[in-house]
Amino acid sequence: MDDFLTPGEKALRRDVREYLLQRPTPAGGPGDAPDEAFLTAFRLRLNELGYLGFPPSGPGDGRAGWLESALVVEEVSAASPGLGLALIEAEAGPDATAGGVDVAAVVARDIGTAAAVIESCLAAARAKGLFESALMSYQEAQTGLADALSGLEAARLLAYRALRLIDKGDGEKGRAELRRASSRVSEALAAAKSLASALAGTPGPLPGEPDKERT
Repeated sequence: MDDFLTPGEKALRRDVREYLLQRPTPAGGPGDAPDEAFLTAFRLRLNELGYLGFPPSGPGDGRAGWLESALVVEEVSAASPGLGLALIEAEAGPDATAGGVDVAAVVARDIGTAAAVIESCLAAARAKGLFESALMSYQEAQTGLADALSGLEAARLLAYRALRLIDKGDGEKGRAELRRASSRVSEALAAAKSLASALAGTPGPLPGEPDKERT
């Protein structure tokens, strides 16, 4: 997947990941919505890194656009799905509850959330010794993990290509491709959640809750 991204996009994703590792934690529990002061400061730092929202707006340094903003939302959502949702809803403002969140932001958030769910499944699988077991149920889980990973990567690439088209000025074709990518991303997210439920039925530690922050 890295081969598809430009050096600037890779640098942006790396910078966001580094920030997320050291960022302050919102008050309250993992499932609580961050307060307005935290979210304002959080968005300001992301803007400094190159996030210009949906649609991208404001002065840029040549690397911020639809795909770049999607990469930021994806990384935030992978670290904390709840925080990713709060970010895109705050940006949409009063229109968020009326479906005003841009589909590109939703797709990016779902990619990150699916990645978080799959990561928790991988951790649970290792803790259960799934990869060393010959039990049929464990072998099925192994296949499910492989399918979930490949499905997510395919959906992510479709979304990236669609956003690249929009960045290049082909909005009509890009939006059409993005709608198709959205369906694939939704399928990948549903498969990841189904896998988490299946793993919960096998002996050993359970997968982590999707909305808990990744450590």
